[in-house]
Amino acid sequence: MTRFPARLAGWFAICALLALAPADAKAASSASISFTKLNVHVDAFPVSGTAYHGYTPHRFEIHNSSSKKRKVTITLPSNPDPEDFSIERITRTITVAPGTSVKVLLLQPPLTLGYSSNSVRVTVDGKTRFITNGYSPRLGNAFNTGFSKERVVLLSRSIDKTDLENKVTAKVGMSPGSSGGHHHGHGPGPPGPFASFETADSDLSDWNTHWLAYSSYDAIIMTGREWSAAPRNVRKAIERWMLCGGHLYVLGPGYQSADVWPKAKSYASSRKIKNMGLGSSYVFESNDDRARQQIVNDLDAKKENPIPLLGELRNGVESLHYEDHHGHYGPFGNDSESDFNRYFPVVASSRVPVRLVVGLLTLFLILAGPVTLVFLSRKGKRSWFLWMLPAISFAVSALVFIMSFLSEGITPRIRMASVTLLDQVGQEATTIGGTAIYAPLSPGILKFDGTSEVTPLYDPNSRELGGSRRVTWTDGGKQHFDGSWISSRVPAHFAIRKSEHREERLEVNWLAGDIPEVLNGLGGHIKELYLCRWDGTLFTGENITAGKKVKLREVTDTRGRSSFRELPEFTKAVLEFRAVHGGTLPRNLLVAGVYWASLSNSPFLENPLEGRSAKLEVESHIVGILGYGESGRPSP
Repeated sequence: MTRFPARLAGWFAICALLALAPADAKAASSASISFTKLNVHVDAFPVSGTAYHGYTPHRFEIHNSSSKKRKVTITLPSNPDPEDFSIERITRTITVAPGTSVKVLLLQPPLTLGYSSNSVRVTVDGKTRFITNGYSPRLGNAFNTGFSKERVVLLSRSIDKTDLENKVTAKVGMSPGSSGGHHHGHGPGPPGPFASFETADSDLSDWNTHWLAYSSYDAIIMTGREWSAAPRNVRKAIERWMLCGGHLYVLGPGYQSADVWPKAKSYASSRKIKNMGLGSSYVFESNDDRARQQIVNDLDAKKENPIPLLGELRNGVESLHYEDHHGHYGPFGNDSESDFNRYFPVVASSRVPVRLVVGLLTLFLILAGPVTLVFLSRKGKRSWFLWMLPAISFAVSALVFIMSFLSEGITPRIRMASVTLLDQVGQEATTIGGTAIYAPLSPGILKFDGTSEVTPLYDPNSRELGGSRRVTWTDGGKQHFDGSWISSRVPAHFAIRKSEHREERLEVNWLAGDIPEVLNGLGGHIKELYLCRWDGTLFTGENITAGKKVKLREVTDTRGRSSFRELPEFTKAVLEFRAVHGGTLPRNLLVAGVYWASLSNSPFLENPLEGRSAKLEVESHIVGILGYGESGRPSP
């Protein structure tokens, strides 16, 4: 927030002069609106390009040159027309102090907005005006995990976009079929590009400071000089994006990263790869043709789903997308949105009780038809049929409700599963999770943290008749999902990805004989714990309550020691072994200086129905990175 001078009567004249400035002086504001009587001016900075997953950042700047504080509400779209699997509206309200300017970020979850004219509704102290073309849609449809789509790459303004595009075109043309896995059409045809590039609208000094603003990008390319000159909060946002699976390419010297991650590897003395959570940084010595060609080769080689997913959810996503791209059902059969319940079940069965429904309908037809007519005819009161038919209908409906209530009740069921990569040195937690909700009655508002990328998982091959999904960003930075996100008696599934500052930790003290004593500060009950000392020795413990201190015992059977020597590979193994082995992780996969803990609660994955009655099933795994001393390594 920036304080204006006391006298600001010439504000709008200044705005007029800025409109005449060169387009490359700053990210061009393609649209704005002024509340002249209220002395409030709002600029919109639409984001261009295409997205296949992640959040879309809609940027605004609010300038209050008045002597009073102003309550400003931004809503988009201004006049929604909900479509299949769309968001009806996104809203945020801000109080702007007198004589100040604030930057506002409205983050759109990975669903398209309902059709509109791309106008934005702005309300200031009850007065409403509209910004025409105030935002640009990026996400195309409900295929919102990026599966089988080209990689979307963000370029800094110093990177030659044309050169990279030419290299992609040349690579696809030289080897038709080599990129066949990236072909997105139906039937035969040339392979499509495996990467698309977008140049940033502004210099790094004006880039977003929230990691979700980068969540739709699979890679970012910049120079080392730009990285070193970027504001610390911008670099922090990009680092959290990398922790969640992003890939950063840096050309030339100037890049520095946290030392807690495995040391960089050199390849042909031209680049270094450094792990960063579930992502990586690729540092090249110079910004030359060889480096740019290597980047293109790397982008072509990446075949995995662009965002990390729990194994169960990934299976469901791949099945649905396989059907869409190949015109027939995938290897898992005929799927629908409720069939995510097959892979990540929250309820034993989501099928409609056909026999019960047919029986009740048959009973209704018999009672409402011949039985009632015969009875009233004998009584000579056939006119009563006009009120008896609605009464019978009401009674049957009540019976259906009572039977449903007796069989399921009204308490929703929630299943939460997560894998958290916890950097105890940097106090950063990266969580990949899944949340499934089954509710006999619609639960209303779902509350998620502001650091969470929440991807609703739907079957785009099916149809729905519009929707009333709404998103509200609160003053505290939380995101509230309201409306028809949850349908009664239909399992709903969400993939969660988040990175945040956390201070939970497993404190390790090494006793005589190099035996570890641990204090459970992870915020929950540890069901099972394995810890790998710096030299590869394994230790274990179980049933460790929160705040309790216990001495671990050594594991003597170490047959089949892991071939995984890097933390990211181990973490990915946890994601997959959850699906294959029901949460049982082979102890021989542990990496030196790392522990794995299975918890009975979920300290790092939020419950969207927190504070409300629900049947909760939780599975939580933590992969913790110990500090130098806590790993048992002798002092240097």
